[in-house]
Amino acid sequence: MSENEMLPGQARNFDISQEDIQIVRDRFLLDYKENEALYDHVDVQRVKDDDWSIKRFLFYTKMSTKEAGDLLIKSMRWRKEKGVNQMKASDFPQEFYSIAELHPYVPDKEGIPVMYIRVKLHRALSEWTEVSQNFIIYNIEKIDSEANKAGVGWSIFFDCNGGTLFNVDITLLSFLVETIRANYPSGIIYANVYELPWILRTIYYLARSWIPERYQRLLRLVDKNSVFEVIGKENLPDYLGGTCAVPYDPIVENAPTLKEFVDKSTKLNESDLKRFLGYYSKYIKSKDVENNNQLS
Repeated sequence: MSENEMLPGQARNFDISQEDIQIVRDRFLLDYKENEALYDHVDVQRVKDDDWSIKRFLFYTKMSTKEAGDLLIKSMRWRKEKGVNQMKASDFPQEFYSIAELHPYVPDKEGIPVMYIRVKLHRALSEWTEVSQNFIIYNIEKIDSEANKAGVGWSIFFDCNGGTLFNVDITLLSFLVETIRANYPSGIIYANVYELPWILRTIYYLARSWIPERYQRLLRLVDKNSVFEVIGKENLPDYLGGTCAVPYDPIVENAPTLKEFVDKSTKLNESDLKRFLGYYSKYIKSKDVENNNQLS
């Protein structure tokens, strides 16, 4: 089977035999039987009932039942370790949503769900890395699940307009790429990279090198002249010149303030809160900044 026959982004429509699917499923269930504590019963039931949870790994490994089985087992164990099925919107500070550095939005003009990442808003803060990684997992899980229910893939939109080297976070970028590759394979239809400045091109090619060659063709460089044609002006947020009025910075019920989040954390302290606000306060509503500055 040639790579040209297995076009990236077309995994859902690719004909995969039930025999291969069952081989991988049986291998997974055997490991589950021997290591039940390493798995979440929700994921186990999904593997039993949903062929796509297996097909996506078979497609990614070009129909290798052994490799697909290995990746599936590793991914399902990772999901249990991270508590993916238990993650919810209110696990994260309201400010993460208000800043809208990473957020899902309305589907593009073809009905494909899109997750936006606004590079110029980011600053690498090592003490916040674990929280940021979990926020990435939560959002990927959410958009992947919604896309699965609709029977479609999904996409990522990297808004690089105004981005500089000060916004680069290799740790978080590599985590994003590896999380998708290892745990959500074959889900992405395309990834748009918008207004990539020359100073970030080295970072772009580095990240591109982390992706299997046949999937690199999913990356598309777009600019202010082509973005409306690709996504549709009516589907884009206002900061990209779009006319869509759907909020991308929602108020999340029961989400803690940043200060409340830090107060409950065993790994963060007031110094970490001040450092976060020192950079991000300009992107947070003034009332929220005032509340967070009332340190105990």
